[in-house]
Amino acid sequence: MDFRRWERNERPREFYTVSQLAELLQLNEMTIYRMVNRGELACYTIGRTKRFKRSEVDEFLESCRSKVSRKTGAKAGLLLNELAQSQPKSSDELAQS
Repeated sequence: MDFRRWERNERPREFYTVSQLAELLQLNEMTIYRMVNRGELACYTIGRTKRFKRSEVDEFLESCRSKVSRKTGAKAGLLLNELAQSQPKSSDELAQS
């Protein structure tokens, strides 16, 4: 899929093929077919061809999103801060000290 088109302010596609959706989601095409067969992902079947509507893919992705509690998010932030502070200084930072 050519993401550069979107950088030129062109509208994203309204429908995706199996291969386009697999590339967009960084999944294998077979995974897309399995998700359709399990009823997890809605699609339009035209003959033997499947198409996926962008808005329905967005809804699917939103339903897959895991939620982070404030407590967990705060802990993660503290851990990231501690990790950043414990990293050895770069050669530039050492030269300036």
